[in-house]
Amino acid sequence: MLEASLSQVGWMGAITVANDNQVFDGSLRLEKSAHQFDGVHPIVIDSDGTRPIIVRRTDIESADSDIARKASVLANRVAEVSLDWDTDVLEQWNDEGSIEVDAMWFPDEVEGWDGEPSSLDHEPESSAQEIDVDAFEFDCKCPKCGFEFIQQK
Repeated sequence: MLEASLSQVGWMGAITVANDNQVFDGSLRLEKSAHQFDGVHPIVIDSDGTRPIIVRRTDIESADSDIARKASVLANRVAEVSLDWDTDVLEQWNDEGSIEVDAMWFPDEVEGWDGEPSSLDHEPESSAQEIDVDAFEFDCKCPKCGFEFIQQK
């Protein structure tokens, strides 16, 4: 499903790596994209996690377009289908204090793990917001391609 999504709507979302370049978010996307985008170099943005990174798809005219709608559904459906929690690791990290399982899962989900988490019966409240990227002030512009960005000092 992920490979089909990449071929139908292109790249969606970022891959996050630690300073040592080890992937901790997006490893499956990275693996599948190696075949889809063979020979294409990624765009790397250094971030300290204190500011949002917005990717503007210049090939998609409007969020109401068919391709944007398809991309939105594919991105979320692929994430949903591909998700496979390793509950043993989660429990270990919880015991070590790295994460707080109780803050991220409902009690009935954790009780049902026994090696496999129960299905999510609770819908979290949506915090989605429309972001007006035109409202941001950019202080730098590439003279060759016109890409605008905010220089971190």
